[in-house]
Amino acid sequence: MRISSNSIHRTALQGMLNQQSELSRVQNQLASSKRILTPADDPIASVHISELDRAKAELVQFKRTAQSGVARLNMEEQALGDAGLLLQRVRELVIEANNGPITSADREAIAIEIENRGQELLDIANRRDGEGEYLFSGFAKQTQPFAKVGGSVAYAGDQGVRQLQVASTQRVADGHSGFDVFMNVKQGNGTFDTTATPANTGSGLITVGTVTDPGAWAPDTYTLTFLTATTYEITNSVPVSVTTGTYTSGNAINFNGAQISVSGDPAVGDTFTIAASQKEDIFSSLDDIVSALRSTAAGGAAGRAQLATALGGSLAQLDQADERLLNVRAEVGARLNIVESTQAAHETFGVELDRNLSELRDLDYAEAISRLDRHLVGLEAAQKSYATISRLSLFSYL
Repeated sequence: MRISSNSIHRTALQGMLNQQSELSRVQNQLASSKRILTPADDPIASVHISELDRAKAELVQFKRTAQSGVARLNMEEQALGDAGLLLQRVRELVIEANNGPITSADREAIAIEIENRGQELLDIANRRDGEGEYLFSGFAKQTQPFAKVGGSVAYAGDQGVRQLQVASTQRVADGHSGFDVFMNVKQGNGTFDTTATPANTGSGLITVGTVTDPGAWAPDTYTLTFLTATTYEITNSVPVSVTTGTYTSGNAINFNGAQISVSGDPAVGDTFTIAASQKEDIFSSLDDIVSALRSTAAGGAAGRAQLATALGGSLAQLDQADERLLNVRAEVGARLNIVESTQAAHETFGVELDRNLSELRDLDYAEAISRLDRHLVGLEAAQKSYATISRLSLFSYL
């Protein structure tokens, strides 16, 4: 077979170029520490690497979201804890005002501190997170949730709760609305609320009461009226008589699954109301305490009874508010546990992803260096052989 000199040169050059190309590829692999530089190097592995990279990027986003949720929930938990301590202090002040004789100056001093505590509570309810968003404004993160309007506190946020996706199938709320925390507190004992009529002239003092039979309780507004100094009647809102009885100071009065008691000496015609619990915000509860302490009718037996009844009811209301805060804190704690356990799962999954990616993409340096040496030897051999062959010519022998 006749082989031209041009064919010999072209084949030799192509061989050297192939060796240089392989050598360059190995050098790039060593420089990048990657086995696969283009999908053509290993199409099947490249598809798996692309899927793993997508999963890793998604995991990074989940981790970032979870970290943000943990930070926000921790701030909410701190705010709720501060609010709980504040209510405990107000409770101590109410007990102080309700125990033993105190002067009007003492009541005013307590009222001033509770007013200040109310402003402090307002500041807590308007706290922001690390990104400058309000903790308790619902979806309206840039809207200040609480403000004084006409002497009372109004809520300007909404009742939405943002859900953070911390895993592909896991969503966790990153907080609570201010309405849910501060505005949605049940009155009295949570089932009914007792109050004394301001026009009462006796020294009767009504307790908060309890529910003895929830199945027998019929929500309504009931009125306890003292017909004489020793007899009473309870009527509903119709009004229809529910029960009557003989009054003994401190003895239990039972009706429709509820139990209350009155102590002291109520006057004939004095009335007390037992109404189904409604909702009351914590700020109004503090304002009511201040108003009771500053009441000009606090002097005399009737005035002291009115104050004691109001403060007794306020203590029950503070207990309801504190219980509400504790329930919300429990929810926050449960959410933190979920997020933290999800974060731990993310860490484990991330390690597994890195291991799989390493197996598919990382370069075996020993094998790569061996190939580098082989291609270097091949290139040198091709170059030397070409140098020898290129000098061969018939004219050298003529």
